[in-house]
Amino acid sequence: PSRLNSSTFAANTTDTSSIVTTSSDLSATFTTYNGQIAEGDDTLDVDGAHSTVSGNNTLLVLVDARGNVYNESMSVDADGTFDTDADFSGLVKGTITAHVISPGRDGTVGNSGESVETWRTTTLSGYSGTGDQVRSQIVAGTIDDTASDDAMVSTSFRYANSLTSIESVTSPVAGGDTVTIEGQTNRNPDDADITIEMLSDTGESVALDQIGDWDSDGAWSVEIATDGLELGSYVVEADDGDSTDRVDVEVVDEVATP
Repeated sequence: PSRLNSSTFAANTTDTSSIVTTSSDLSATFTTYNGQIAEGDDTLDVDGAHSTVSGNNTLLVLVDARGNVYNESMSVDADGTFDTDADFSGLVKGTITAHVISPGRDGTVGNSGESVETWRTTTLSGYSGTGDQVRSQIVAGTIDDTASDDAMVSTSFRYANSLTSIESVTSPVAGGDTVTIEGQTNRNPDDADITIEMLSDTGESVALDQIGDWDSDGAWSVEIATDGLELGSYVVEADDGDSTDRVDVEVVDEVATP
């Protein structure tokens, strides 16, 4: 496996889309939405595989900017796969780095002689400082330790307020045509739906739709028919239960062709 020192590690965990791997045998996928996880959802879905440690444990560690740590051991099935839904609600908002650490063939973390369970409850619990300092200690005690065959896969994401936004809308739109609304969210579709409502200038609801599924890029879209609507000004609202966004839409008799 390739080697990863502390400087390289720090440089590669500052962007929300970064992924760092030190072993082709260890793989992990971290599910976020638009590079974020919303406060209130608070769960990171991790799926991975490492055939080298089948039947043993790997370690998941999350570190926030203040050096607070969430960790848990993950059992590796006989086929080498592992998964967890990690509730990290005790960490602070901002950039969080996530690391899957495998002890390798010797079954011990770094050169400590400790199993994953022992290392996380003794050595790891003693690490302190800022987020960068704690991450450096983790690297030094695992993949950078003397004669270590540990492997690590890392990423970073933003832990943020819930945010659903409308990015584009068809306006003006000819009466009888369809309004296409596209947007972004950092919400987990397992925890939230996005309600799209079209309101008249008096606040009356004239159309309603709901989106219950979107991919990890956070992009969503919906179409609303304007059949039967009077010409005039309307508002389209997107609401995920915690945050809302609104844009104006004009329904006209005819849209001029450029």
